[in-house]
Amino acid sequence: MRPTNRVGDYAKLQKLYLRSNAPTKKRIAWENTGAQQRVRLEKRVKREQLRRGDERKNEE
Repeated sequence: MRPTNRVGDYAKLQKLYLRSNAPTKKRIAWENTGAQQRVRLEKRVKREQLRRGDERKNEE
């Protein structure tokens, strides 16, 4: 048996699973896992930084 590349295999399966019309509940559950939350948090932080920058410009 070949040694499995666990992470890569899992990512591949996950892509296939999400591309298929998987039960929405499960898909949403996956989307709410850590990776997705981290991305969302990073985007939120960037947005707030931009907003703060705009507010500073308006004050000047």
